[in-house]
Amino acid sequence: MSLWGQFGFQEGATVLGIEISDLYDHVMFFSVLVFSFVGYLFCKMLMSVFTCRVLLEKQWLEFIWTFLPAGVLLAIGLPSVHLLYVMEDVGAPQITVKAIGHQWYWSYEYCDLGGEDSISFDSYMVPSVDLVVGSYRLLDVDNRFVVPYGVPMRVLVSSSDVIHSWAIPSAGVKVDGVVGRVNQAGLGFFGPGVVYGQCSELCGVNHSFMPICGEVVSCEAYALWLLPKNCPAGKSIWDYCLYWGGLLWWGCGRVAYWTSFAYLGWWKIFGYYFVYMPVKVSVDTTVSVVEGSVRSCCGVIEWGWWFLMSPREAGSYAVTKVDGWVDFLFTTILVGPVKATWNAFGTIGSIIKSAGSGLMHLIESLMGEMGGPDESATKRAVSEEVRVQMVRFFRVMVSRYRGD
Repeated sequence: MSLWGQFGFQEGATVLGIEISDLYDHVMFFSVLVFSFVGYLFCKMLMSVFTCRVLLEKQWLEFIWTFLPAGVLLAIGLPSVHLLYVMEDVGAPQITVKAIGHQWYWSYEYCDLGGEDSISFDSYMVPSVDLVVGSYRLLDVDNRFVVPYGVPMRVLVSSSDVIHSWAIPSAGVKVDGVVGRVNQAGLGFFGPGVVYGQCSELCGVNHSFMPICGEVVSCEAYALWLLPKNCPAGKSIWDYCLYWGGLLWWGCGRVAYWTSFAYLGWWKIFGYYFVYMPVKVSVDTTVSVVEGSVRSCCGVIEWGWWFLMSPREAGSYAVTKVDGWVDFLFTTILVGPVKATWNAFGTIGSIIKSAGSGLMHLIESLMGEMGGPDESATKRAVSEEVRVQMVRFFRVMVSRYRGD
């Protein structure tokens, strides 16, 4: 959260928050550079007289002042576009939290359990008279939402009355809640703590009195918080084991069904395309060749007999056939160069397409590496931490359900 005298952004609690802060520093570097250079030129213009009787043209200067701003815009725009895509990518969330805005409080639902097992509660601001030592005025709530760190999740935001906005600056998240629509955003905290936010859309007279407060805890603490709420009176852990066991059995049955279906389908395709079709093509080709040979022999014998009986008519027919063959060969000779030219243009187009693809890959690599030389190592470290936390999360949940 922000502190007294803080000049910059809040300390990022997620990877997205850190990337937003880095992008701000990156853009500010170029902004200060451009404003300093333009200010210097402006001062020089005020104090100097730029006249030169022999200066007619400077092509290299025009080249520089055209491509240098373009390079600056690319250096600013590529990381910005990259970050926009990262902000919209939710990935494969393991936990879903739904936040619904009301006038003037928030309600949260944990939708992963489904049915009667889902958890929902309202979150109101703590009045100033009820604050305890260490609490923050206008920021603390009576019921905080709880999420584990190191586990990918998403938040679904909607509204029941007017437009609200669920925003946590330290997480780099700001999602509008609109009536009749559900917007989503990805979350992935990498450490424990308490995060604060406020509604960032003017929603009425008490707009400034609907804060957002959440606790980011370990997987064990999240399981301890989740399971007591998920085990009401009259329902034991055994009931949940039966329920989840039934789901697992159903899932295994579906997997076995589709596996056998794919296996039989593969054998069907193999038998059709690799056994039946080759034999059919071979037989059809042999029959066609034999039939063509017999027809040709019969035609030659028939023409010879015709030539003996009527040489003039047979010769005229032969001349007509030869003329057709010559016309066919001539057409082939003319069409051949045209086809070769067309293929050459196709090859040139393929080369241009390959060059364009290479340029796009270069731009993507620049976008990926714009954040710093150690970004790949950072991503690998974050991915490994997320994997470890997910394994811990599922182990804790299984052990809690089993009652270990």
